[in-house]
Amino acid sequence: MADESFELRQTIEIEASPELVYRFLTEKELLERWHCIDAEIDARPGGAFRFDITGVDVTRGEIVEMEPPKRLVMTWGFDEPGVTTLEFTLFETETGTRLELRHHGFGSEDDRDGHGRGWTHYLGRLQGTAEGRDPGPDSWRKV
Repeated sequence: MADESFELRQTIEIEASPELVYRFLTEKELLERWHCIDAEIDARPGGAFRFDITGVDVTRGEIVEMEPPKRLVMTWGFDEPGVTTLEFTLFETETGTRLELRHHGFGSEDDRDGHGRGWTHYLGRLQGTAEGRDPGPDSWRKV
């Protein structure tokens, strides 16, 4: 059973509109620029997704809540779909968007910390890509 004390929070500032950042979180072609090799996503509440992130690591889940361009909530799991909950909240700022990530429901501190390293890596790629920079090849890609 997951312990809610194993929660991950990260915040980044992106020099792009919340509308554009939201699209990078929900559209196949844009997800594939910064986050995964292949994305399958039914971008609606109750819709399923499958992201082949590295060629080996695949995550699956379901979209729980969508409030464009402010909030996206989805279940998230590698070994089994939807084990944890991932929340993106976007705030408009003077220079673009503040994105707050909350990922919770981990079974252990190690699992949370591993996801933390992953989100640090991929949120950096999201930031650059949404700001119009080419993130280059993903150093975590395994194929």
